[in-house]
Amino acid sequence: MIYTVTLNPSLDYLVRTDALRPGALCRTHDETLYPGGKGVNVSLVCAALGLPTRALGFIAGRTGAMFASLLAETGVEYDFCRLEQGMTRINVKVSAHEQTELNAAGPAIPAAAIERLAAALDTLGEGDWLVLSGSLPADVPADTYARLLDRVRGRGVQTLVDTSGDALKNALPCAPDLIKPSLQVLDELVGGAPRTPAGIAACARELQRAGAQDILAEQISDDAALRKALRQQYLRRAMLVSKAAKEEPEDSVYCLYYDFQCPVGKVQGYQTLAINRGEREGFLKVSVDLDPESAHVTVRRAVVPGRACMDFVRAAADDAYDRLIQPSMEREIRSRLTEQADEGAIRTFSLNLKPLLLQPPVKGK
Repeated sequence: MIYTVTLNPSLDYLVRTDALRPGALCRTHDETLYPGGKGVNVSLVCAALGLPTRALGFIAGRTGAMFASLLAETGVEYDFCRLEQGMTRINVKVSAHEQTELNAAGPAIPAAAIERLAAALDTLGEGDWLVLSGSLPADVPADTYARLLDRVRGRGVQTLVDTSGDALKNALPCAPDLIKPSLQVLDELVGGAPRTPAGIAACARELQRAGAQDILAEQISDDAALRKALRQQYLRRAMLVSKAAKEEPEDSVYCLYYDFQCPVGKVQGYQTLAINRGEREGFLKVSVDLDPESAHVTVRRAVVPGRACMDFVRAAADDAYDRLIQPSMEREIRSRLTEQADEGAIRTFSLNLKPLLLQPPVKGK
């Protein structure tokens, strides 16, 4: 069984808008609410892969009840401790041309609640995995992860720690089987980690000497070469797709785009502008679709060594694409199409305007 611990889970509220204008009214055209938190995300991926998993942590208030309800709908087993005070946080993610995130603080977690969570780990044994993931809430002691690791020590439980700062430093002497620092975290822990394979390997050896056994550096979604390869793949193979926003759409000037798809590389500027207007006015839902398996292959080739033992890295690579890279690529491609359409419209307007301005004045007018 893979047990995940998320001390500060969240309800993630994702909204999409054409432009985020601070101080002005911005209307959204798509909203999604789903359970979030690093450990929770691990359980969601495990469940999707058919692996037994159970999510642990804390929830509070009415938002906590909603969080539990949404998580139950995914099929993930969970056993969250309910706090008497506060409410599970709501993190707002606003997706325009870029994504802006507003992350809440979450409820206070008393020492007695931490002890209840630690006691729940006493059932873990040989062959189980314990995943401690995410930053620590502000009021939780920095050695909390270290104490949870000590709680399962000597029982054959394999451990993974995905955090940063003092929480990670304190966990290293407990010899976690796997840690997953980002390049930024490597910089913080070791001091000025060079962004080369040799430099990263040197930093990894420093962390191994500090206690970590195996290290997985999180750099998939920020890999410039990988993003370039995926960008070219999108431009060659992806489809711009628009559908009617309503099941029974009304007659409108956007009828041509109620069931429309076209290769990204062949979309005309007037089509992009019309689709953008239709989406903005609520008539259309728009996406940039690329066969996910072909994208997964591209990501795996970039990050997964050709060894059978790397199945868990392959799963992480797929998740990095599905959850982080794909939404970013879709925003990037649509932004590029819009820029090209705007430039084309201005160019056409100038060509049409020039002869009008050069005409001689009409006599007597």
